[in-house]
Amino acid sequence: ASFPDARVSVDHVGVVECPGGTDIAVRWTLAGTHSGAGLYGTPTGRDVYLLAVSHWRVVDGVITDEVTIYDEVALWRQI
Repeated sequence: ASFPDARVSVDHVGVVECPGGTDIAVRWTLAGTHSGAGLYGTPTGRDVYLLAVSHWRVVDGVITDEVTIYDEVALWRQI
């Protein structure tokens, strides 16, 4: 809701087969405008560029664990 015009780009995908499952890492970016109300408060109209990484563990075709990391301090600084 905070970034209604958000554009997400997948920059890199890495896959490793492990005993008992598959690990997948995705590096992605988000670009958009802080023009919607939501988690990040009153819209500022400022442009935002966010770098992030998501990791998934897949077992039998099902995501069993997920972690996403991004720099929230950098995001607050931009808005």
